[in-house]
Amino acid sequence: MASVNDQIRAAGVVCFREHPGGQDSDGQGPQVLLIHRTQIKDWSLPKGKLDSGEHVVVAAVRETSEETGFDVVLGVPLPTQRYPVGTRQKSVAYWLAHVVGRSSWAANREVDEVRWVNLPEALQMLTYPRDADLVRSASHAARGTSPLIILRHAQAEKRGEFAKRTREKKPDDAQRPLTRVGERQALDIVPVLSAFGVTRVHSSPYARCIQTVEPFAQAAGVDVIPEDFFSEAGFAQSRDEALRRMTALLHDPAPQVLCSHRPVLPAIFEQLRRDLALTELDPDLPAGGFLVVHRDFSSGSVQVVAAEMHVP
Repeated sequence: MASVNDQIRAAGVVCFREHPGGQDSDGQGPQVLLIHRTQIKDWSLPKGKLDSGEHVVVAAVRETSEETGFDVVLGVPLPTQRYPVGTRQKSVAYWLAHVVGRSSWAANREVDEVRWVNLPEALQMLTYPRDADLVRSASHAARGTSPLIILRHAQAEKRGEFAKRTREKKPDDAQRPLTRVGERQALDIVPVLSAFGVTRVHSSPYARCIQTVEPFAQAAGVDVIPEDFFSEAGFAQSRDEALRRMTALLHDPAPQVLCSHRPVLPAIFEQLRRDLALTELDPDLPAGGFLVVHRDFSSGSVQVVAAEMHVP
């Protein structure tokens, strides 16, 4: 059996839009975005291999843009496809997606046609049964969801090293910064949060948390909203208030991220379990790791339809 390191890793999307003639036009409902590959001459879904060091969700968005000219935001995760390619195993992670923009595109050596197709026609056109099965499954998934991302700050300077560098016996831990590795992780997080369409940024006011989300906030043109209750000291002093604030964020439909600390995460995750009936959440995120909670507000109240965890 091939090892994980021998696997070909790829990512893609199932992208729906409402029928241009209306949802009930011709009784067809939504349309699916398909591509026709120039050399292979098959009809498939937008997808492609990860670049070296690229995060899987970033690859899904990038490949869709390159292959179709459509800029998308990711929704709920879909089943991962796994199948052999020669002597290797290929793994393709998929997300439901929706279009948020359009860039220039022309037929090329990889893709010579992009087409929006009614769902029944798409199931007939797709060359591979696994793709048809995926689209069929995706057609029943919740669309229009909003993510709440719980992010642990990127790698920070160790407490002892910070004290040694500042030459203080008890330096202000709130000022402890990211390391060079952490700074790179913070830059890597920018396209990840963009892939999920985040528009609001909440953070512990400690330097290492602010520095983690600041690059994204600057790129997105939004302010970082300081959340004192989710700092280490603030949470220790006001646990009940912090958990009430967490519940308020859960019920806020804005696509958002909250950056906090490892000691605070277990209580945050426990609140998620209580408020949203989420189970099997591991709060031991590595530095720069995050949880995406996909929330559906279509019924008038918040419902969790999926959750996914990622590491740097």
